Amino acid sequence: MMLCDLLPESTTFVHHLLMEKKLSVIIPNGGSYLMKISIGNPPVESLAVADTGSDLVWIQCAPCDNCYAQDSPIFDPVKSSTYMDLPCDSSSCQALPSSQCGTTNNECQYRYRYGDRSYTIGVLSTDTFTFDSTNARATAFPNSVFGCGHNNSGTFTSRGSGLVGLGGGPLSLISQLSAEIEQKFSYCLLPRTANSATVSIGSNRIPYNQMEGNIIIDSGSTLTSLESNFYSELEAAVKESISLNTVQDPRGNYRLCYDSTSFSTAPETPILFQFTGADITLKTINTFVVLDGITCLAIIPSNDLNIFGNVAQINFQVGYDLAKKQVSFAPADCTQY
Repeated sequence: MMLCDLLPESTTFVHHLLMEKKLSVIIPNGGSYLMKISIGNPPVESLAVADTGSDLVWIQCAPCDNCYAQDSPIFDPVKSSTYMDLPCDSSSCQALPSSQCGTTNNECQYRYRYGDRSYTIGVLSTDTFTFDSTNARATAFPNSVFGCGHNNSGTFTSRGSGLVGLGGGPLSLISQLSAEIEQKFSYCLLPRTANSATVSIGSNRIPYNQMEGNIIIDSGSTLTSLESNFYSELEAAVKESISLNTVQDPRGNYRLCYDSTSFSTAPETPILFQFTGADITLKTINTFVVLDGITCLAIIPSNDLNIFGNVAQINFQVGYDLAKKQVSFAPADCTQY
């Protein structure tokens, strides 16, 4: 996960959870998306970052040792009749990348860190998750596993109470609800105002010869990140295709920017990502962002992971089949969802 607060709040995320019948609507939050989830009995509604790049579901919990400021009241597990700490010998605790046993109640204490150095520390627990459905009836899932975070810090904003991991690991929301959703889910990102083999820009074709499984499809990352040398070739191809003078991003977040007025006259420059088994053509809305009078390439170099960010996923129905370990991309008008 990489949370970037770099973009205007002008998008909506629709997440299809239960066999396309149950919906959890996400509200925009800068460069990330907040998913509505209710926890406890009685249910307490929370907004949490929807992140396909990680697994753990967690929210901030009282008492807080070190919590970031949030707008809504912090979840108090004492007030939920169905809340329970998980013991450190539970299978869920063993599935954590880092955990230890509590000294008093043998509870599972976790530490969970993200790629942008954000973190949550707390107690792994169970409680009832509740979601709204398309038939206006709430659907409850008892004994759902989540982290009750008492020490949380990083790039989280006050609108959110935590994070919903939608990855493929055993602790993710999708894995926990796998029987109900047949291990499938999808989402569609409205416009803003996998095995990558090659990328094509116009007639330019840029090969990428790394090992398989070299890119992460991540709704929690705003921008697309590519290996530095590969990015440099892509940037050069974009400059060749767009014959305009470049400008500097005064904040230093983006490498390639143009004046927005002159960029509006430039022709559409599609970028084709060729994954194993599928080609994905990205339009300008997927590859550039407009900020403070400049238009910048929404792709940045990385010395670490290759990430296919959420800007690149706008106006695609992105489907996950965890059983087959497949991701599908279908062009869509996400305003219709």
